[in-house]
Amino acid sequence: MLKYLSSLQIISIHDRIIEEFSKEKGQMNIGNLEATLERVMDYKGNDSEALFWKATIMLERIILGHPFIDGNKRTGYEATKIFLLANGYRLIIKEEEVIAMLIAIAQNKKNRFSIKAWLTKHANLRAQPP
Repeated sequence: MLKYLSSLQIISIHDRIIEEFSKEKGQMNIGNLEATLERVMDYKGNDSEALFWKATIMLERIILGHPFIDGNKRTGYEATKIFLLANGYRLIIKEEEVIAMLIAIAQNKKNRFSIKAWLTKHANLRAQPP
């Protein structure tokens, strides 16, 4: 059974990121965040293939859906990392590559297939989820 993040958990991730980077705190459209989480949970399957599609949807939709005034890219990435970690996978990616990918997603230069391939390429299976 897959483990999911709640909107409150993602808001908490966002708030922590904003405090760290001293940017503008606030929610812009939490309805977009709720819709994103519904799409993630509605995606069929519990295998690793479905897990990475769910992670892809989460990352892309938080970045492009702008649920927050600031920090959507960082929040999307951190939430995706935590989601994958909770389900047994650790992302191992150099910071420069993460930044480049997040910017490319925000500029609509990456489609879901390339995002999923990127996440899968950098995911390391842990022995057991935490």
